[in-house]
Amino acid sequence: MTRMFALLLMLFTISICNGNMIRNSSFEENDGVNAVGYTFDNKAAKIDTSLSHTGKTSIRVESGGSFLTEPIKLNGVVNKQRRIVVSAWAKAEKVIPANQGWKAGRLLVWVKDKDGKGIKVDDSSNLGLMGDFSAAFGGTFEWKKFSGNFVLPSNTASVVIQGALASEYGTAWFDDFSLEEIPLEWAVDEDSSAQITINTSKSYKDPIIGVGWNWEFVWGPPYEMNASDDMINQFMKFAKWDQQSFIRFGYVSQYCMKNDLRRFEPELDDSEYSVFYRKVLSGLKELDITLLACNWFYGDMTTNYADPPYPNDRFVDSAAIVIKNWIDKYGYTNIKYASLWNEPCWSYKGNYPGDFYVYTIAFDKKLKELGIRDKVYVMGSDSTESGAAAEFRFPRYNRIMGDAVDAFAFHDYASEVEAPGKFSSGGTLDEFLKSYKNAAIDLGEKPLFMSEFGSGTKGDEANYRGTLGNAELVIGGLNNGVTAFARWAYNFMWNTSVGNCPFLIEDNKLKPKKPVFYPYSLLTKSIRPGMKSVKCNIDGGFDSAGYKRIHAASVADDNGLFALIIVNDGLAKKIIKINGKPDKKLYHYSYDSSLPDGLIDNKPIDRFTNEVEIKPMSVNALVSWKWDSLKPEY
Repeated sequence: MTRMFALLLMLFTISICNGNMIRNSSFEENDGVNAVGYTFDNKAAKIDTSLSHTGKTSIRVESGGSFLTEPIKLNGVVNKQRRIVVSAWAKAEKVIPANQGWKAGRLLVWVKDKDGKGIKVDDSSNLGLMGDFSAAFGGTFEWKKFSGNFVLPSNTASVVIQGALASEYGTAWFDDFSLEEIPLEWAVDEDSSAQITINTSKSYKDPIIGVGWNWEFVWGPPYEMNASDDMINQFMKFAKWDQQSFIRFGYVSQYCMKNDLRRFEPELDDSEYSVFYRKVLSGLKELDITLLACNWFYGDMTTNYADPPYPNDRFVDSAAIVIKNWIDKYGYTNIKYASLWNEPCWSYKGNYPGDFYVYTIAFDKKLKELGIRDKVYVMGSDSTESGAAAEFRFPRYNRIMGDAVDAFAFHDYASEVEAPGKFSSGGTLDEFLKSYKNAAIDLGEKPLFMSEFGSGTKGDEANYRGTLGNAELVIGGLNNGVTAFARWAYNFMWNTSVGNCPFLIEDNKLKPKKPVFYPYSLLTKSIRPGMKSVKCNIDGGFDSAGYKRIHAASVADDNGLFALIIVNDGLAKKIIKINGKPDKKLYHYSYDSSLPDGLIDNKPIDRFTNEVEIKPMSVNALVSWKWDSLKPEY
């Protein structure tokens, strides 16, 4: 079925249903202040008669603004699941995400029961939140349509659509809302094929530093600090098998001090905390994994960024002294980067980012005084402001801090899989990731990292969808100049029921959480340090709504290593024709969540074959070397 025919069929199917159920969908019925059928949360959202997508009116939203449709009642008896298609048009101007960057510009769907109460959807903490059909949007763009389809809970009586802007800067306009009910069995038709063209003569100048996990050990006893030697050894076995090459290692410098920093100057001590850290660091050194050492707490270890009950210089001094001790005394020379503090944007009560500049520059100075500045690079940011702000934030940070910093990183939780039946706003990451590309151009030689990202969903299916989204985030990052990636979180206490953690615990032993650990290991095993991202174009692979379902990145080095990473987040298999691949056999590994063990060693592609079948909802790695083993020992 051609895409055009499928699109016409979809439109015909929708046309024979209820049509647009939103009254005043273009806001033309208004008194200049309020629009019929809508409520405005505050004065940051208002009617705008000077700009619109159609007609004469739109809704203009400034920072912190929000508006909602009045509850849209569904037709018929409320006793069964039903599917809706929603859409809206939006325009943005200089929208820069704030602390939680993934909450920049949003278009949300809320569901209510017959009594007008929010319905619990999955494991969402926001009662009634069905989902977001725009993901997060930022930057500047002209009118753009966002759409999604949702299967509603059986007790849904009404739906509310919300437009919002959490960005600290910028303006967004919304227009032409639509909500239509369509048959439950409806699914988006998709292209059956796609074409990937690789140009190995065009690559990013910066080599890849690595792909791995955040190893966060910042909790007090009886948690990670009380982990047995056997448990640490298990971590190392998994890390060796999945070949992590970059790790963001979270620590608390105060845990390594002999005395309370509230009363004494920093003095190292071989406490139980410090010994625990060294057990882990010794294992990582043996694996020759590049580390970003990230100090976690600013204050007194009860709240991340409460004002410290000690002189400010002890904060910088303690972190720098710990790093020196690890490098010079214990020989952890694989600590190549250091971040003074984690997420100061998140809950810091001081003068952020003013203090951020001051402390980072002081950290650089202290490392020089200690004689180790030539051994460790300083991370100039490690905050959850979102990469959509990279082109706005990083160049300014760089101008102020100059040679005091060597690299920059943001945390990104912007990846959602736009698979039919959940979300279908495909390609939402593309605009978002351009900000990294523009920042990379501006910063020149200083690399960009995604030092934390992940998925906090619950349940195997949601865990896997989150991992698909994370794979797409890594693919997009590689294609836009990012050189290091660390997914959250490699420990066994970060709520093993959710997708943040790759492990389960049975009989006090670690066990891989299959839909999280194995598909992400395809990335850590295949994207090797020293490789460079090479040009990779995709043609086709769209669904009938015009959204792309094939995502790919290719990497190579001067010694002949090559890897092509492909994600198909559609519901149909694709035959992929590969142009420009190296003239050699490629081993094809993939993850299929429908199989008991998930990982598949597919038939290799010989040097003369240029086509490969990609299963639906799958992560794939085509590499020029054969794995030693398909599964880790545990």
